[in-house]
Amino acid sequence: MSAPEIQVQNPDDPGMGHGSFGWRVDEPTKFYSAPADRNKVVILPTIVSRLADENDGLVLECGSGSGQHMAALAPQLPKLRFQPSEYEGHPNPRANRQDVDKIKGSIAAYCGNIPNVLPPITLDATALATSTVAAGLSAVIAINIIHVSPPVVMDGLISGAGTKLKPGGWLFFYGPFMRDGVITGEGNQKFQASLQALNPEYSLRDIAVIKAKGSSNGLELVEEVYHEASNNYLLCLQKQ
Repeated sequence: MSAPEIQVQNPDDPGMGHGSFGWRVDEPTKFYSAPADRNKVVILPTIVSRLADENDGLVLECGSGSGQHMAALAPQLPKLRFQPSEYEGHPNPRANRQDVDKIKGSIAAYCGNIPNVLPPITLDATALATSTVAAGLSAVIAINIIHVSPPVVMDGLISGAGTKLKPGGWLFFYGPFMRDGVITGEGNQKFQASLQALNPEYSLRDIAVIKAKGSSNGLELVEEVYHEASNNYLLCLQKQ
């Protein structure tokens, strides 16, 4: 039997997204994202496998959104600590700028009873390298972030990971990408057009560019995990 559908308040209100995004009716302090529920099933096993041998350390998630990813991931890696973070950005391309304290409240509501998850912080990913986040991180995670933000966010995450990760640490990007300037699949092509119409700085990012920028910051792209159902990739870059 499938789980009952989560009901959200004002699902057609673009203030925090629409359709399968919104504040839950049953638990109003929690924001709900149906894509986050779907994504965690395909993304997290690879992340868990990459971090399974870590006996201690800190994992930073940039753009934690509702908190659903973190709530699913942290219990699977109890030896690690997890730092969720958010910024006063846009939770999806059609949404207005979000109240960062309110969305951090959602993260806390999902993760507050998980002992290895720290309270969420406000973090501008463009300034990760110079932020107060401690160096020696085991991983940096960014799920569905860099295509709905200006290129400086991608650049900040890559340079920040190069600075803050320990040797052998991981930077994980998940989302839709292009390769060598080519976008495959009609769905991603239409999505690219809609992103560009909303903001010319939004775009599917090029895997080749990420690989090159990673290399310049001491990160090697060692695995691309393709998810056919969504035509998305999980990119795994390791600090050398």
